[in-house]
Amino acid sequence: MSNNAQPQSPRFLRRPAVEARYGVSTASIYRWIKIGAFPMPRRIGPGAVAWRVDELDAFDEDPDAWREKHAAA
Repeated sequence: MSNNAQPQSPRFLRRPAVEARYGVSTASIYRWIKIGAFPMPRRIGPGAVAWRVDELDAFDEDPDAWREKHAAA
């Protein structure tokens, strides 16, 4: 039996879903991004950004380790 599974495209969450997931405001999310404490959104189209779910999951697993790994040099 062969495995013909296609690689899965990354899933994305738009800002309202990220706000709901973390229970915070837009301002909080962008403040965290500015200080390097939260994943950056990705541009998904003209005037549209979203966060990769796998990056948010990695952040959720261990926020301190994520911040250390992604700290600005």
